[in-house]
Amino acid sequence: MRSPHRLVRLAVVLAILSAATITIASAATPYSKDGEATVYLQGRFDRSFVLTYDAGLHAEPANTSWSTLSIALLGGPPPSDAVTIGIYPADAGVHAFVDINRGRMNTFRDTGVRCEHGCRLSLRGDRDTLIATVDGREVGRWPRFAFRMPAPGVQLNGEVGALGDRIDGWLRPADVRVEETRIVPWCAFTTGGVAAQRSGQVLHYAGTHVAEVTSAYVSLTTGRTGEHCADVR
Repeated sequence: MRSPHRLVRLAVVLAILSAATITIASAATPYSKDGEATVYLQGRFDRSFVLTYDAGLHAEPANTSWSTLSIALLGGPPPSDAVTIGIYPADAGVHAFVDINRGRMNTFRDTGVRCEHGCRLSLRGDRDTLIATVDGREVGRWPRFAFRMPAPGVQLNGEVGALGDRIDGWLRPADVRVEETRIVPWCAFTTGGVAAQRSGQVLHYAGTHVAEVTSAYVSLTTGRTGEHCADVR
C-alpha cells in the first residue's frame, strides 16, 4: 500500500541484483511500519511481460486494519510511478483492487470482483500498454507512457497494517514471464513478523504484525538470511 517506501528498497535491490558497484550504508531496512513480506522478481520489465497468479487470502475477522496481497509493477528509484493489482478483505469477504501511484497521487479502487475462494490476478504489458485483469475480466488499462518507469521492477507483496493483525495468503504462478523467459523468484524481504515462503512454486504469506521489527532478506530456496539479496543467493 505504501509504494514510495517500496521504491526506495527496490532501488537497493535492483542495484544489487544487477551487480552495480555502489555502497549501501543501511541494508535490510524497513521503510514503513507495516508488517510486510516482499518477493522480488528479476527481469527486464520494460519489455513485454505477463504476471498471472492464482491468489487467495483468508479474511481475519479479528483484524482491526487493512491487509493486502498484491502484484506491483514499480517504476524504479524515486521519483517514479507504480501499478498494483491485488486482493484485500472487505465487506466480510475478499475483494480485488487496483492501485495507481503517479508522483504524489495515489488512487486505490475496489474492482467490485469478489474473491472469497481465490481469484486469478494478472498484470501484463508491452512497450505501449499495461493491462490488469481478474479472472479474465479487464479491470484496468493504461498507456505505458503515462507512468514514469525508468527502471521497472516487480514485487509480490503481503502486508498488514495494525499491530497484532494477521495475514494468511498465497500466490500460485500460472504464467509468469518476460517475453518468453519464465521467471522464478529466489529472494524475499521480511519485516514486522510477516514472512513469505515457497512450497514448490506456491508462495505462502503469513504472520502476525509485531512491534519488534526484525528485518532480513531471505532465500526462498534455502531459507538463508542476510542483509542483501546477494547475501542469500
